[in-house]
Formats: sequence, structure tokens, C-alpha cells
Amino acid sequence: PLADFKSWVVQSSNQPRILFSPAAPQTLAGWARRQAPRAVTLMIGPEGGFSADEEEVAVANGAVLLSLGERVLRTETAGIVASAALSTIWSGG
Repeated sequence: PLADFKSWVVQSSNQPRILFSPAAPQTLAGWARRQAPRAVTLMIGPEGGFSADEEEVAVANGAVLLSLGERVLRTETAGIVASAALSTIWSGG
């Protein structure tokens, strides 16, 4: 069912939630290299990114704040890039 961001993010999850932010202190690649392959939830924000309040609520509810590197990608390509990066890293490529 549809839910607003805050209602959804406060729900518990058995898989890591990754929220992408250009200001994040670590990259997806760096994080993934230290993790075993597993299902994850990727949170891709709208154009302009998530608001500071949304990031704060997500992190308070267990989300990991990561970046995709120096470039800011469009919403429609960020998920594809993140999925490909995880697949490559976790397959030993």
C-alpha cells in the first residue's frame, strides 16, 4: 500500500536501508566492500534530494546514509547505477 515517506521509514525492516545523499560521509562502494551480499532497500530521492528532516528521520530509524560518489545522478538513473555497483562489488567483479 502507498504510504508517505515518514510513515514508511519508521516501519521495521530486516534488510539494510540505504538512503543516498550527496553529503553522506561514505560511498556505496566503500560500504558494500565491508558487507556480505544481501537484499537491501535503496532510497533514491527526488530531484534536489531528500530534505534534511527526511534524512534525519531515516537515519534515526536505521537507514545508512551513503553517496554514489562525486557526481549527482538523476533520479531515474541512480537506482540502476546503485544496483549495478552492488552487483559488481558483491560478485567479485
